[in-house]
Amino acid sequence: MGVQDRDWYREELRRKEKLHYNPKAFRRSRSSTTSETSRPRRPLGPVSKILIACIAAICLAVFVSQWRRQEATSRGETERLERAQKLRLQAAEQERAASLEQQARRDRVQQEEAARLRSIAAQREARSSTIDEENRRKELWAKFYKPDPTCEGVSSMDCTNAYIRARRRFDELYSKSRI
Repeated sequence: MGVQDRDWYREELRRKEKLHYNPKAFRRSRSSTTSETSRPRRPLGPVSKILIACIAAICLAVFVSQWRRQEATSRGETERLERAQKLRLQAAEQERAASLEQQARRDRVQQEEAARLRSIAAQREARSSTIDEENRRKELWAKFYKPDPTCEGVSSMDCTNAYIRARRRFDELYSKSRI
């Protein structure tokens, strides 16, 4: 607060002190309020009473109608909010159901894919075991059957019959797993 502010406050204080308020000087006496020219008060007449009653009834009717309108509006607003809440709940339920259905669909696809991959792996394993079995069988046949040195490169009936007999004997032993 500067010097100018201080001076202003002091001047304002002096000015107010000069305007000192004296309540007795401004008071009016009771005798001066009622003059001879003023009329005495009369009680209200029946028309005035009816007029005041009508105005009060109209005000009451307006108040009641506004109150009813406000109640209907608030009731309607409450019902609208309840419907909106119900719709939001239904939408959330539908969204949950859709997400569950989508998850079930994804799970089903994953299971089908896993089954397909297992099937492919089983087929590969079966092919591999079949090939391994064939290779083993060929190796065992090569060890089992040694053609007669006279039959090499020759296609005679005796060599063919010897081959067939050896093959039958090999198949019989192989099926019994004696080899």
